[in-house]
Amino acid sequence: MRLDADITSKLVRAANGADIEVLRDMRLAVEPGRLAALVGPSGCGKTTFLRCLAGLDTNFSGRIALPSEARLGMVFQEPRLLPWRTVDDNIRLAAPDATDAAIDQLLGALRLSGHRKHYPGELSLGLARRVALARAFAVEPDVLLLDEPFVSLDALLAQELRRELAALLGRRPVTTLLVTHDTMEAAQLADTVYVLSERPAHVIDQVDIAIRRIERSAAEVSDIAEDLDRRLGSSHSHA
Repeated sequence: MRLDADITSKLVRAANGADIEVLRDMRLAVEPGRLAALVGPSGCGKTTFLRCLAGLDTNFSGRIALPSEARLGMVFQEPRLLPWRTVDDNIRLAAPDATDAAIDQLLGALRLSGHRKHYPGELSLGLARRVALARAFAVEPDVLLLDEPFVSLDALLAQELRRELAALLGRRPVTTLLVTHDTMEAAQLADTVYVLSERPAHVIDQVDIAIRRIERSAAEVSDIAEDLDRRLGSSHSHA
């Protein structure tokens, strides 16, 4: 399923009562089954844009082309698990129609099989983030939105979870938009990277990565990330 967005303007109310324009002429498209990443200066409006796509914020000018019947999966910056529900219950609440076999497969892929009866308070942050991924995939989404899903994890654990995400997408390609501050993460996972300006955010550069995700060497990922860093550095002059 293709995701199209064209937000002409998005305002937020500041603490002093003034309106601040966060997004302006923010346009992008994600082709079916592809993963696009958004990178941009801190605070430029990446998360705000994702919330608009998810329907969590409808107070904007513009349009988002997504069929009403589309199933949406989302992973927030925080895992947002219900603390009084087990891992298994948290997943089933989001995906009540998921089969036992499908949930078993997801838990196995994310190395959660031994934790399904645990409560969120018994989990490390890394495990909680795995549960959040499992919950998003359990709904069998047509569109997946990821808001810095591996933030605050140490480098080795984040790398491990990126590999697990790539494996899940390899088995079931989903139209995915990833917000990240980490250019290495974008270089490793994305098919297309959109570089954003400072606020009000808009796309100033589009980088299409020709090398398939599973075929990228560590050196190639590093080269792509360095190129993204250069482009991101120049975004300050495009604000």
